[in-house]
Amino acid sequence: MRISPEVEIALTLAANEAARRRHEYVTVEHLLYALLFDDATAQVVRHAGGDPPALKKELEQFMTEQLESVPEELYAMPSASLGVQRVIRRADAHVQSSGKEQVTGANVLVALFSEKDSPAASILERGGITRLDLVAYISHGVSKLDDDVKGDDRDREPASLDNDDGPRSKRDPLKAYTLNLNEEAQAKRIDPLVGRKREVERIIQILARRKKNNPLLVGDSGVGKTAIV
Repeated sequence: MRISPEVEIALTLAANEAARRRHEYVTVEHLLYALLFDDATAQVVRHAGGDPPALKKELEQFMTEQLESVPEELYAMPSASLGVQRVIRRADAHVQSSGKEQVTGANVLVALFSEKDSPAASILERGGITRLDLVAYISHGVSKLDDDVKGDDRDREPASLDNDDGPRSKRDPLKAYTLNLNEEAQAKRIDPLVGRKREVERIIQILARRKKNNPLLVGDSGVGKTAIV
């Protein structure tokens, strides 16, 4: 698993916050709270329509009022909840399938919405953020901020894009928003294809058609769709 420094720091901060409050587990709410202190992640939240200080305040209230503290004499260091483990695994699976190198705070925010019953996801939604808003900014730079509010973020790139030295308007859109699978295969960064003979034969049949010749591969992250391509 390839975790970026900001996510490693956030995981540590989340554990420290849970320990400070004598909570039994490090929850998704602790993790979201810690991520909001990271500048890059907070930038993504703002562009997706959220207010990081307001979100932190609501999370603090939730942790104080809704999460029970263990008596001091019985307290032990908190362990990561199943929800946190699932969120990190989902973020990592998405990063691997998209050819990126590290799990960023933005990836974790998107994965967090898969925890549909999580109070953290509800807090984000009440704060005006949806999964679609996050993906729109991370993948395409579509911001919900007004032009006169963007200010300090104007020259920054969306969190998942590779920063280069040139102005954003001069970047090659293909390089910015797509991945060259031929180059990835030549560099041996794509897993070998194993046991997919039937799928490959079916794709060849579809491609050989005169009409309706666009195959569509559907499946969960990590099942080998990229390897087939």
